[in-house]
Amino acid sequence: MQKSVQTRLALLVRHANVFYGKRMPVPKLIFDLRGMTAGQLVSQRITRSKSIYTIRINNQLLERSAQAILTEVLPHEVAHMVVDWVFGKRVKPHGVEWRQVMRECFECEPNRCHQLPTEQVRHHPRRHIYQCDCQEHPFTDRRHRSAMKGSHYICQSCRGTLVFKATLVTD
Repeated sequence: MQKSVQTRLALLVRHANVFYGKRMPVPKLIFDLRGMTAGQLVSQRITRSKSIYTIRINNQLLERSAQAILTEVLPHEVAHMVVDWVFGKRVKPHGVEWRQVMRECFECEPNRCHQLPTEQVRHHPRRHIYQCDCQEHPFTDRRHRSAMKGSHYICQSCRGTLVFKATLVTD
């Protein structure tokens, strides 16, 4: 299936090059996204006028919804690169220019978000439990990482220091 994505990517970029009279490169393709995100364009600025592009694809969603990845997600991500090349960096990610590329160049509906089924790939967040003198406090992953790096948290009720107690996986 990954070979099909690579082939489709090359065709989309070739079509955009002909349509806009440009010489855009075919982005690097990696299959490392997780969770509910289907695709992502990563633009790494090398010089003022040159960027390296990578398209990241969610392999789990690809296995479940290959046709949608090929016909909706891939054109969506390539359109972001085309907008960068044709209109420059100072445009909104899903603005007028991006919608124009989606409609005119790729003949796709310019949907900002995919509608793929994500129930089986949905991330189950962890809740980290911290304790003070009066109660337990649930921390998100982000706040827990911050605490592990040295940030100190104080209970607003008892003014006691919050101390890590346990990690729970929620559904």
